[in-house]
Amino acid sequence: MELLALADDLTGALEVGALWAARVTTELRLDPDVPALVIDTETRHLPAVEAALRVNELAREARQAGVARLFKKTDSTLRGNIGAELEAILSAWPGLPLIYAPAYPVMGRTVRSGVLYVNGVPVSETSFSADALNPVSGSFIPGVLTPQCGRPVLSITPAALRNAAPGSIHVCDGETEDDLEAVARGGFVLNAGPSGLAQHLFSRPPAPLPRVPCAAILNGSRHPVSIEQARLAQGCGWPVLGRDGGPDAQGFPALVVFGGDTAFAFLDRLGVRSLWPLGEVLPGVPISRFEHDGRRRYLITKAGGFGPPDVVGRIRQRLT
Repeated sequence: MELLALADDLTGALEVGALWAARVTTELRLDPDVPALVIDTETRHLPAVEAALRVNELAREARQAGVARLFKKTDSTLRGNIGAELEAILSAWPGLPLIYAPAYPVMGRTVRSGVLYVNGVPVSETSFSADALNPVSGSFIPGVLTPQCGRPVLSITPAALRNAAPGSIHVCDGETEDDLEAVARGGFVLNAGPSGLAQHLFSRPPAPLPRVPCAAILNGSRHPVSIEQARLAQGCGWPVLGRDGGPDAQGFPALVVFGGDTAFAFLDRLGVRSLWPLGEVLPGVPISRFEHDGRRRYLITKAGGFGPPDVVGRIRQRLT
C-alpha cells in the first residue's frame, strides 16, 4: 500500500477519500490490495488514552505491512486528541520525524509562527472556542499539543523542513498551496494535517460527479455555520429533515449531511462500513457512493464549520 490515512471522524475521512479517489472504511483493518486507503478511527471524542491506543495499533500494523507513507488527518481547528494521536504514530514508527501541516488555505486556515488563524482570526477567538464537545482553548499550536503528548512539539517553516529531528512533531507554517506542496515534496513518511495537505501527497483524476435529482438534508452540527446553512436550505427545494433523519431518510437516493458524528450514526444504523468517495462537489464537500439493500445511494458530507451560507443551493446546482 502506497499511502494510508487515519481520520478521527467520518467527514474528515471522506474529504481525504474524495481527493485520493480511495475507499473509506469504518472497519479498523488494512486492505493490502489497494494503493491508498482511508480509515475512520472515530477517536475524536474518545478519552485521549483510548484514542492513542487505537491509532498506535493501526500505525504499527501499517509499518509491519510495509505501508510507504502514513497520513494522520486532523481537524482543521485543532479539535480532538491530536497530540496524543501524533505521539502514538511516532511510537509506532520510531526514529522518524512527523510533519504536521495544519494550514488549509482554501478553507481560510493559515499558520504563521505556529499560530492557527481562521479567516485571519486566531482560532481560539472564533466560534470554535465554544464547541460543545471539543472547545478550542488556544491558537499557538505547540502550546495546544504539548500538554497532550510527551514528545517535543516544534514550530518550523517550510524552508527548514530538512532539519526536522527524529522523534519530534514539527508544526509547519503555511499560508499558500505552495507551502503545502513544499511539505509534500519533502518526502516524509509521517505527515499530518487537514485535507489541505492530503491533496498534495497523493492524487488521482476525479470521477465524473453523478446526477442527483433529489436529496434530503440532515444537520447534526451545532456550529453556527451549519445552523445558518440549514436555515437557508429550507427554500432550496430539497427537504430538511430532523437531526438524525429518522425513517424518512431511508427513502432518498442521496443525503446531504452536516457533521461527522451525524453521518457516522446514520451509516451505522444501516450497517454500512465502506464508502467510495467520487470527488468534491465543492471544496471540502465530498460526494460518496455506498450500497444498501441492493441499491446504490449517495452521501454528500461536510464538516460543521465548512462552506458558504448557501452551500446546499450550490451543491444542488452542481449535481442536478
